[in-house]
Amino acid sequence: MVNQKSENDITEIIIISIIVNNNRYINLMKRIKWAISLPIVAVILLIIEFWMEFFCRDISWDQSLHMIKRVNWIDLLIFPAMIVIGIIIGILPLSKQKFATRASISTALIFIGFSLFFIIRMTISAYGLDSTINYFTAKEDIRNGKIRFYTYGQLCCIPSNVYRAIDSLGKSYGYETINIGMGTPGVEIYNDVVEDYLEQIHGENWRNEFYRKVDSIHGVETQIKKD
Repeated sequence: MVNQKSENDITEIIIISIIVNNNRYINLMKRIKWAISLPIVAVILLIIEFWMEFFCRDISWDQSLHMIKRVNWIDLLIFPAMIVIGIIIGILPLSKQKFATRASISTALIFIGFSLFFIIRMTISAYGLDSTINYFTAKEDIRNGKIRFYTYGQLCCIPSNVYRAIDSLGKSYGYETINIGMGTPGVEIYNDVVEDYLEQIHGENWRNEFYRKVDSIHGVETQIKKD
């Protein structure tokens, strides 16, 4: 009986030891997973940010390279500064993890936050999301058949009859013009989307044809004044 009890105790100790070691292994793997996956995410976001800053625009490859060459390299000191801040945060005993793991995670989180901030800011700028008139409202208006251009500024220098004639000419091309007084980057983006849509409908040279007709309208107005 004594021997059997001893064997049971030994078996129980072995099982408990296996469970404890297994839990330690699982926790270790979790720490390693975070320490590896977060830096990978940070690098991917930095690449996306770099691409959006220099290549995700309606510019040529040479222009993108020229923009890169004009970068103020002193500004790049922010990257080693973020690494230093991450290491300092890693020194703080905020968790039971090893210093290297804490430093890796904190540095990665700083880079992720930095990248997300600029990606969001550039997305807002690219689509004009800081205005109610933007890329997405243009797409929605086109789907709803509301084709329009927004203009801004004073129209006092244009005679009313000429303005009405030009407005009527625009309607013959399938769009209306609305003056909103003050422009925003979102308005420019909106108009670009509408311009691309009308190019698909009327062809790439429709603007040249439109301006020739506008010139003829001004010519008629000038002739009337002379007469």
